[in-house]
Amino acid sequence: GAALMYEKGYKIIAISDMGVNQEISPSYLQKYEKDIRAAKIVTFDANIPLESMEKLVTYSQSLWFEPTSAAKSVKACTPKLLNALTYASPNIHELLAMLTKIEPSYNNTGTDIPACMQHSTALLEKSAIQNLIVKMGSNGVLLASTQPLSSPENTMTSTSKSGNTYYFRHFPPPRVSRIASVTGAGDSLVGATLWAMSNGFSLEKGIEFGLKAAKLSLESSHAVSPLLSAGFLESYHEK
Repeated sequence: GAALMYEKGYKIIAISDMGVNQEISPSYLQKYEKDIRAAKIVTFDANIPLESMEKLVTYSQSLWFEPTSAAKSVKACTPKLLNALTYASPNIHELLAMLTKIEPSYNNTGTDIPACMQHSTALLEKSAIQNLIVKMGSNGVLLASTQPLSSPENTMTSTSKSGNTYYFRHFPPPRVSRIASVTGAGDSLVGATLWAMSNGFSLEKGIEFGLKAAKLSLESSHAVSPLLSAGFLESYHEK
């Protein structure tokens, strides 16, 4: 694949051959059923076929959906997937696309933190998703959860019209000296968050690791910074 970037690191257009993703078929996944069932969290993105996404529902009760793009994010808006996902990590545009797919009359298009809390509440109300990790670009990350968070001092709460309480934590964006490229920052954030969770850290701590990885990506011309490694993340934890 290739991407054309603005001078300040923002993507204009990308071209990729996505055909290889069609090879991740239900029958292909079946070959690795034992490994998938053994995984603590199974992560998949919207590039694979819908039938493969729904096949994963039969293998794992801890699924993380990475929407990839606003256009592709709506693939997960089927009853089977919405009732099976534990985590989803959309950006604000993907979150709005999913919401309007589920509820076409939804017309709140705000992108600030209070609006993002409202969007997150709406999606949590209409699905079985327990944790939304919403990437808000220069506004940082918003965690929205159906369960109390591990840091009450940083938690905001909201009660829906139906009486459900939701818990939120805002993570400020990392300080970046110069943005070389925004491509890959979201994937780096999710990857490092999952690495941390697989090593026993909480989701909230994982997002802190993720933001460190996103900072590396933003400062690098590579989608994934060559500096990103388990050793880098471990050294951050030791500080």
